[in-house]
Amino acid sequence: MNARRPPADWPRCRLAQEANCRGNRISSDGRCLAHLTGAELDQFLDRLGPGADLDARGTQISEQLLDRLIATFGAGQPGPVFATALFSEARFRGPARLTGVRFNGDAWFDGARFTGNTTFAGADFGGNAVFTEAEFSAEALFTERPSFRKDAVFDGVRFGGTANFSGATFAGGVGFSGARFSASAWFGDERQGASFGGLTCFDGAEFGEASWFQSAQFTANATFNNTWFSGEAVFTCARFGESAQFTGARFDKTRHLGPLVVRHDLTLDEARFEQPVLIEAAATTVSARHSIFSDATFRLRYAAVELDQVTSAGPLTLTAAPGEFTVPGAGASRRSPVDESALAGTGQEAGPSLLSLRGVDASLVALVNVSLSRCRFADAHNLDQLRFEGNRSRFAGSPGYFLVGRLPVWRYTNRQVIAEEWDWRAQRRRFAWKPLPGERYPALEPERLLTEYRQLRKALEDAKNEPGAADFYYGEMEMRRHASTTPAGEKILLALYWALSGYGLRATRALSALIVVLALATAGFATIGFAATQTVTYLPVALAHPGTALAFQQTTTPGPRPGWLTALIYSIDSSTSLLSSSQSQVLTGTGNVVQILLKLLGPLFLGLALLAVRNRIKR
Repeated sequence: MNARRPPADWPRCRLAQEANCRGNRISSDGRCLAHLTGAELDQFLDRLGPGADLDARGTQISEQLLDRLIATFGAGQPGPVFATALFSEARFRGPARLTGVRFNGDAWFDGARFTGNTTFAGADFGGNAVFTEAEFSAEALFTERPSFRKDAVFDGVRFGGTANFSGATFAGGVGFSGARFSASAWFGDERQGASFGGLTCFDGAEFGEASWFQSAQFTANATFNNTWFSGEAVFTCARFGESAQFTGARFDKTRHLGPLVVRHDLTLDEARFEQPVLIEAAATTVSARHSIFSDATFRLRYAAVELDQVTSAGPLTLTAAPGEFTVPGAGASRRSPVDESALAGTGQEAGPSLLSLRGVDASLVALVNVSLSRCRFADAHNLDQLRFEGNRSRFAGSPGYFLVGRLPVWRYTNRQVIAEEWDWRAQRRRFAWKPLPGERYPALEPERLLTEYRQLRKALEDAKNEPGAADFYYGEMEMRRHASTTPAGEKILLALYWALSGYGLRATRALSALIVVLALATAGFATIGFAATQTVTYLPVALAHPGTALAFQQTTTPGPRPGWLTALIYSIDSSTSLLSSSQSQVLTGTGNVVQILLKLLGPLFLGLALLAVRNRIKR
């Protein structure tokens, strides 16, 4: 705030001890404005007029004296006009009607006391308006579109009655830090909301009853840190041009927060909600780290959400709003859309995404149509009981092809992965695994990722998402293969299981392995596996004596080897007959070995292929 405080000390009225008067001395004999006689007051006011300065610090201003001042400074004007007005620690006894007053300079009401109803309806504060530590015992009405052209400071103000700022325009910074509102506080209603042009601070404020910020507009950052909302807090259709911070805020009776629009960050860190609450917001980010909820539902648009260390006594639901937020409009059955133009033009997807569930009891959490491509689950509890609903809760996908120039040299298995595996692979500089955008988290070891995958797989299975669960089984096996605690022999078996069938989830690998084995077996049979064939013939033997019977001699001659087609057919037959033996061909010793391997590997690869198909298509 740029307001320059006037001197805190001023010459006191000479009746300070006798009448306990702290008024500013203005007469030659040392009396204050309140202790002038009628003639003396007339003489003093005659020297003043519209646009003059007034120093009434510490003065006790009765209703009659205030009316005289208003008449003097409003002579010939639509309303009273002050240059610089000093009412520091003044006491306004009775109603204070300052309707239409205009302050061309700074207006100082710091420490002032207003015992009756006070109205600044239509007031125009051309300079800084300072009400620090002021006290309004009854109503304080800043209505009919009052204008604060520079800074407005209400830090530490006590409002004993209704405080109404609906329709007020604050062009500069606004401070209500430590303010106390004993009754209702109005900064907006169904017709109009207050407009805050600069930095707005309600840090440490206390609202004893309902606080209304309906339709309020905050152009710059607005902070409600450590604010206590004892009554209902209404932010329907409130719009924040930058960020809205509610760090450490307490909401005792609020059951519906929003819908509100925040251009950048909506911060609810360490906030406390005593009642079940529905939070509706369109924002770039929503952070609720270390917050405490009784029962909460977040219905969001655009937002990237962080729920680190959230504590909830009941269900905690994060869901995508099905469309633009609407509120009751003109007519009994009509609803008007909430203006989201500040976010719609950013190119950001309308669906929310979850960034972190670190340290949360996931058994209470339900996610409905929320992107999980960047979500971290480290230290979350009961991940196997996390509930997935809807059909658009998607995790990150593997990077696909790794390109060198335009040449694909490696293809990664197409599957869903958790962001923490992506972090781990990116830290190891694994080709196409680039760091994810956003906040950097320390990479977890495969042993911890293994546990996360196992628990999340169970959650997906309970949600009847078998293909997603299959992807997480793949991730679980990958982390098991890379874990330092896995024995070397088991790693070798897992590596073969991965290479030959993608852990029983990639049918093309198993079929490719079967085809390779058949091709090698065919080549082996055709070249060295089949024994050479023999042809038996009977040749006539020369007659020893004429007239005797003709004799024949058995002769064996080498025949041709079986061809490649025969070898292929024999290989296929052998690979599909684990227990039967074929005697259609004579084999060499090597051929017998090849046949035994075919009888073992053929059914194995075929079974892995069928298992992979089943795992990918079952629901």
